[in-house]
Amino acid sequence: MLYPIRIENRNRAQIERAVQVVNENVKSAKSQWRDIRNNIIRSTQTKSYMHFDSELLLFTPLEKQNQHMLEAVLVVSERFQRRPEVVLTLWQMEGLPSYLHVEGSKNGYWSNLRDFTKDYTSQDPRDEDEARSWSRSVILFQRWGLDLLIPKKSGTNTTENVPLYSSPKKTHDDVFQRGYEKEMKSTLPESPLTYFLINDSTKAPIEIKKAGQLWQFRTKSEYQSTVLAMQQAVFKYREAKIPSEINGVSLQPPFPALVYIYYNSKFPNESVKKMIHILKSYKDKYKTNTVEELYRAYTSEKIHKEVEHHLLNRCGVDKEGKKVFNCHGYMNGLRFEFLRRVYSVVFNGVDL
Repeated sequence: MLYPIRIENRNRAQIERAVQVVNENVKSAKSQWRDIRNNIIRSTQTKSYMHFDSELLLFTPLEKQNQHMLEAVLVVSERFQRRPEVVLTLWQMEGLPSYLHVEGSKNGYWSNLRDFTKDYTSQDPRDEDEARSWSRSVILFQRWGLDLLIPKKSGTNTTENVPLYSSPKKTHDDVFQRGYEKEMKSTLPESPLTYFLINDSTKAPIEIKKAGQLWQFRTKSEYQSTVLAMQQAVFKYREAKIPSEINGVSLQPPFPALVYIYYNSKFPNESVKKMIHILKSYKDKYKTNTVEELYRAYTSEKIHKEVEHHLLNRCGVDKEGKKVFNCHGYMNGLRFEFLRRVYSVVFNGVDL
């Protein structure tokens, strides 16, 4: 079985050297992160929307007691040839800050499944296998943003991302497998589903138990590298779907923040059009329609006025309450770039 993805003996020394380099670089990154953040923020009115304004959020995953998290990032970086700063940034953007206290524990914390499902269903799993399937979907949705692998309501904008945790085990498994087949298989030749179905408590990535009337779950830290690989597989799949150009401006090869917009946003082309407007507003400064110039304009100039308007009012909703251009994608790209630049300092000199 391919999973769990672990450090192999052949590259253990390489990973250990990388950890040493990172530990040496963290001090430098801590002295630079505020300046990096301020260089990307172009409007004081929208500064709060950058988030990640705490040193704890940025650097706790790199502390000595969390070395298993750093190793997971490095293993996936080496195995799939993705820069480690991109791997860690994607993890941060997709849910790590809210669950850092859980993912930072090597042995995991027991959580009540009902605490996560009560807002969506009054039912409880009928047996341990069903509890494991529900728990898996909770973890993938809440901690990792991999909602393509879980059952959800479909239809309107208000229900399209609502999980259906109370679905039967088979439904959870079928949705997982379809998501894998569509967006992960080209990178991961073996489905991780078999790994997540293991019920031997000594080997299972998700442990299940019943405490009184409550089903509880916890994860083992070694599962992190596997889910990071799953994230990167989706990232790579969606990167390949980015158009070659929009409005005469090249999008190839896409920079990481642009990939994240297509990874995460409901309206990625609209976000790109706002970026292009910035590029063309400074014709004397940006003289070509290359992706390099688009990147410079997007990350150097004040944010688009429509984005700022939505941030300061009701983002993504018009006067009639209808969904329109969603500015979150545009801002999430800037957040991604901020984190990537900070972690580029952290991983400077790491060559896997």
